Amino acid sequence: MQKTFKSWHDLFLNLKANEYQVSAAWENSIIDPENDTLPPIKIINIAENNAFISYLGEVELQALSKQFNLDLDIIQNNPEFASYQVSNPHIHIQGFTTSSIDYQVIVNNINSEDIINLLSQLGGVNLPEPLQLKLNSLDQVNLGLATSEIYLYFNDDIQLNLNDFFNLSSNLQLPSINIEEIFNSFITKIFGTSKLIISEAKLRLSPEDISNKLSLTGLINDQEVELTFSDRITLQYQLSDDIDFSSLTSDLPVIKDLKLRNGELIITDNTYLCNHTKLGRININKGFNFIGDINLTSLNTDFSGFINSQLAIDDLGVLISFDPGGLVSLTGDIKQNTPLISVQDFHANFTNLLFSIDIGANLEPSFELIGNLAIQGYDLTQDDEPTLFLTGAVALEPKSLTAFFSQQGENSWCNPYGLVGTELRNICFQGGGTYLPPYFDNFGFIGDLKWDSIDIEIAFLMDTNDPHKLALILTTNQAVSLVKLWQGPLAGFVCKQVNFSTDLVDQTLEFLNTFLDLSIESIDREGDGKYEPLIKIVPFATEIAGQPISAGLEINGKVTAWNHEATLILQSDQAFQKIEGSLNVPEIDLGVVKVGGTDDDCLDLALKVTPTEQYLSGDGQVEIFDQEIAKVEFQITPTNAIFKDFDLSFANLISIDVDNLSIDIKSGIGNGSGKILVLGNTIAGSTFYLTKNGITIHNTTLNLAGFLTLDIESLTINLANNQATGTADITAFEQSLGTGTLSFNHQAITINNASWNLANILKIDVPSFSLDLTNKTVFGLGDVSILGRKFSAVDISLTESGFQSSGDFNFGILAFHSATLILGKGKNGNINNSASIAGHVKFLGYDFFNVKASADSSKLILSSSFNFGGIILLKGSKKRKNAIITLKKDKNGRYHTVISGRFYLFNQELTAINIKDLQKQKKVKTT
Repeated sequence: MQKTFKSWHDLFLNLKANEYQVSAAWENSIIDPENDTLPPIKIINIAENNAFISYLGEVELQALSKQFNLDLDIIQNNPEFASYQVSNPHIHIQGFTTSSIDYQVIVNNINSEDIINLLSQLGGVNLPEPLQLKLNSLDQVNLGLATSEIYLYFNDDIQLNLNDFFNLSSNLQLPSINIEEIFNSFITKIFGTSKLIISEAKLRLSPEDISNKLSLTGLINDQEVELTFSDRITLQYQLSDDIDFSSLTSDLPVIKDLKLRNGELIITDNTYLCNHTKLGRININKGFNFIGDINLTSLNTDFSGFINSQLAIDDLGVLISFDPGGLVSLTGDIKQNTPLISVQDFHANFTNLLFSIDIGANLEPSFELIGNLAIQGYDLTQDDEPTLFLTGAVALEPKSLTAFFSQQGENSWCNPYGLVGTELRNICFQGGGTYLPPYFDNFGFIGDLKWDSIDIEIAFLMDTNDPHKLALILTTNQAVSLVKLWQGPLAGFVCKQVNFSTDLVDQTLEFLNTFLDLSIESIDREGDGKYEPLIKIVPFATEIAGQPISAGLEINGKVTAWNHEATLILQSDQAFQKIEGSLNVPEIDLGVVKVGGTDDDCLDLALKVTPTEQYLSGDGQVEIFDQEIAKVEFQITPTNAIFKDFDLSFANLISIDVDNLSIDIKSGIGNGSGKILVLGNTIAGSTFYLTKNGITIHNTTLNLAGFLTLDIESLTINLANNQATGTADITAFEQSLGTGTLSFNHQAITINNASWNLANILKIDVPSFSLDLTNKTVFGLGDVSILGRKFSAVDISLTESGFQSSGDFNFGILAFHSATLILGKGKNGNINNSASIAGHVKFLGYDFFNVKASADSSKLILSSSFNFGGIILLKGSKKRKNAIITLKKDKNGRYHTVISGRFYLFNQELTAINIKDLQKQKKVKTT
């Protein structure tokens, strides 16, 4: 059989002639160059399905790649290979009788330095200098081309030092562990020394997703090893023996209890992600990484029983990483779907589960189960609700476990648990418990509840024995109408959970809405950006982590009360039969009355609502017309604010020992009762009224100056101008005098517009009486009427002894000048039935001095001796010393005088007669 051929065509013809089977795939796979520039080819060896062919002469490497369709873009598209020639390359052909042909191009004894530099350039990396020098020094270097790969293989073993490739030293000084010592123990255990001898070494260049991969492969102790060079250096080594970490990491908790089977070691100087054939997508950490199988039953932890019984896991494929910074971690891939919680129709199952352990510098391990959670049967209020797919972890703590899983994607849950008109987004599932069956003692959902245009953070807590029993917690960082929120979705939710009426909650909100703006929002008490729950609805008593949670309703938020920011807390029992709570507010402004805190800047009010009563109560500093009263107890009902047991005193006008004061919430005015002190009068059990300007007392009686009694229908104390007034019926001397307007301030007391009648003898009209309570005197300037004649602008005064007036009293025929008019009080306390007048008298044109007269309701009587110019004398008759002159007023309003006495002319008695009309004899006109 011929051995050398000018072309592949001649080769195929010869093989067929010698009865070799040549597939069409082989013939079609050879791509001859456009011009016949290739040297002759020679058959070195041929078997039934394999052949070794050699070119006799020099060939361009790029041409070889194209001819055998080796899919080496790194050669075909790189100008560096356009002129790179090799001598006498061998081609190893496998499967030439089949439709699947495989080519390998082998070039022996090439220049190592040139090709190594070229491969480094194509790989986009610089080989570490120790490796570059080592490879360049080798004599026997062979080049191979295969499908999608270029490689160099070496006849000699290659000796490398790990320390030349990995700088994994640590500056971290841990209290109980030496990382470098652990790393050295790994090297000693696995390799014996850091000086590695690699046999059957190959330097490979192969394409990857976005770049080319340059690696050195071979065998160490007959086990495969690979060193990869890119932006990091990575060593992968297949372990021949099991790794018992107890002798290597005796000070590391948990890890020291493990034995690794079927192991693989990866050392890298930089962290990266990779898709592992066994574990899937994993994170390879800087440092030492062990991949293999462990038995979880060897873990000496509290959660071992949970993993074995609940998750039914014994053996686990894991990645154990040791970082130079001191972090040790274990990640395990749990392939099967595993139930986490299963109660009645509620099922939460793990998928794509990872088991994770992290050990930090403090040597405290933390454990997690990380993966996806598929939840079914979670909403009894809906039919065929879709499966919820969440991603998260279960943290396995020393004495407890905590689960947290969140939704991936934008799918929402409409009308969750009967909250009509709402939409739950960003759904998360959380739970907690212990390592005692049934493990989870609390679990539920949290998320963002969209209601109307408001976003609310919400949490649903499930009863672990019956997941369809729910507690609800709402939190918001924006204002929301509490009334609308309750009357909207929340009331319906409660009715589905408990068989109790929520009318009392409605009454409470209606009550509070009378004086609060129930636009409420959650409170950030600590100022750390974390808001307290706004509403808690717990229809059933439960426990969380061993702590009992009482059933009932709780509302805790920030509202506006009386134009101030306030904190409202409401709490109800499970049956909604009693609601209690508190309201913390800086000040209450009821109009006339303002209330502030006593011990601090705020009022702390207690709230109580039952089917029969509704009120806020507390004690505070009360301000009424700028007067402050400390620590007054009060109660606010739907209609009134009631204050009890305090004292008021205003500008020396009025003092009140208040028993109670009720302020109307809407109008801001009120009424009260108590003991009132006004102008020295104490009035027990009296009722008073507060208006916007002052205080009003109805139907009160005052005793003034020791003799006046004033019955006042309405006494008003205007505290804006510190003036009190009231129209009174006035009594003195055991008789009604008439009316007048009492008016007083802290400087003076007056009775204005006084129109009094004294024993039907005198009538006085005084625009303004002044009262001197010290001297018990009433005095003023006014009009006095006697016998129907009014005398104006006379001085008038009254004391407990009676009436007195000074002035001129002119009756026409008879006139008093500079006279004093007195109406006194008798021994029985009544006013006398006659008044006295003393002064100068002018009668019939003559002046008489020091004349005294008496007057009653019908007449005025003068008793004296009268000297008419020294010519005529008028004296008394018979046994009377003095003559009597009587002045009367007839029905026509004319005054008449009657004189009774004796006349003497030049001391000679004229006669003893009664002169009825001296005016006629003297021809004096009657006036």
